[in-house]
Amino acid sequence: MLQKLRPGFNIMIEARFSAANRLILESGFSRTVDLPCGYTSRGIRFSREDIRYFGMDLPAVIDAVAPAVRELIRGNERISYHAVDATNYTSLVRALTGEKEPGRRGSIDQVNRDPKEGLLITTEGMLMNLTQSELEQVFMHMRRLLLEFGGKWITMDNELVKGQNRILEVLMEGEDEAVRGQIARKTAGLFRVENRFFDENEAEHFVGEMGLRVEKVPLYDYLPEQLHSLEQMSDEKKQAVREVFKKVNLWVMTPGEGQSPNVPVRKRISAHRWHALTGHLKLRFPGVWIH
Repeated sequence: MLQKLRPGFNIMIEARFSAANRLILESGFSRTVDLPCGYTSRGIRFSREDIRYFGMDLPAVIDAVAPAVRELIRGNERISYHAVDATNYTSLVRALTGEKEPGRRGSIDQVNRDPKEGLLITTEGMLMNLTQSELEQVFMHMRRLLLEFGGKWITMDNELVKGQNRILEVLMEGEDEAVRGQIARKTAGLFRVENRFFDENEAEHFVGEMGLRVEKVPLYDYLPEQLHSLEQMSDEKKQAVREVFKKVNLWVMTPGEGQSPNVPVRKRISAHRWHALTGHLKLRFPGVWIH
């Protein structure tokens, strides 16, 4: 049963990764924060561009990916990796302002605090694993980073399941109704999320309460001409899948004017809880080396 789910998931992940890359390149921002960066090749990709890239993730991930990338992009000081705790604002700022990391010194200086430079922050595959209080912590930190450094925060974590399900409908067309029902139930069980950002009726209200504005940008607008995960499909099926992405969005968020988060300040989660939830994330949404 899971084998039938995998093609749809792979398509969704590649489309998200590729569209975010294109949005970053066309945004005009010279710095991007990839949180969590996972094991993808985004750092390698951006080493060929005039972009300052910060890959941020758990220590275990950074210990694995950073040496491998540095071996491939020798001498490129614009690409760096940092172990962080997304629920700890100090951890995030230290990564951006030059805190030492294993094997090198961070290279951000005071000029990078110029709001005109700005940050383009991407979040892929993290928010679905947060409780409501943890989610609020992360949203407050992202807003604070944008106020201090300028820029935008993009994610489509809350639309991933919608896209996955619509792609599965295309791929499963013609299948027995019983099989389709089984797959629908299995998908619902795999992607149950307990926070307001993943409630279609609550998501925009929640974003506003957190002091952010949102612009929804169809993933379709930033899709590349070719997706590797569609190569074996007929032209008709490829087009049907691409049409799905007209109704699946990247959420582009910026601080709202005069808005402040309308939530109580909570104690940040413990290191044990952070490692537990993100370890679970890596099992459910494993990082993939996408080119």
